[in-house]
Amino acid sequence: AAAAVGRALGISPQAIAEALGASVAEAGRQELLHGQDGCLIINDAYNASPDSMRASLAVLASMDVSGRRYAVLGDMGELGEHSDACHIGVGEAVAAHGIDRLLCIGQSSRLIAQGARASGMDDAHITCVDTIGEALEQLEGTLAPDDAVLVKASNFMGLTRLAEGLAS
Repeated sequence: AAAAVGRALGISPQAIAEALGASVAEAGRQELLHGQDGCLIINDAYNASPDSMRASLAVLASMDVSGRRYAVLGDMGELGEHSDACHIGVGEAVAAHGIDRLLCIGQSSRLIAQGARASGMDDAHITCVDTIGEALEQLEGTLAPDDAVLVKASNFMGLTRLAEGLAS
């Protein structure tokens, strides 16, 4: 989209390519980090909605990864009366995309786990915790260099700290 706008404004394709090549993702928005164990971390913890959760899961599923794909998901806020159904729907998307492991953080995210289970994801590959510290403990020593980890939740969950903890 940015390239199309640039072309409409008369910017050369070379200048557009250079500018896009130099762009850096904003922290917490599809930011790629490397874990201490060599795994790839997708820090998308700045914000979350049902649509952005499904889109990020699709990105994770489409990545060329020889290891496992982990979805570390937290609560989504401001969904009102649709909150339960939205969280369950994200869990259904986790299962539909064939994500290998699901780690849910927070109360509402337990419904994500419920949706994944109901859609056929093996319960042995689903973990629910209450805190970032517990999540880090669950992940410690389990990630391999060829794994990819998506970290996504609404900003109030503070999961950027988890992504940074995995990377440091």
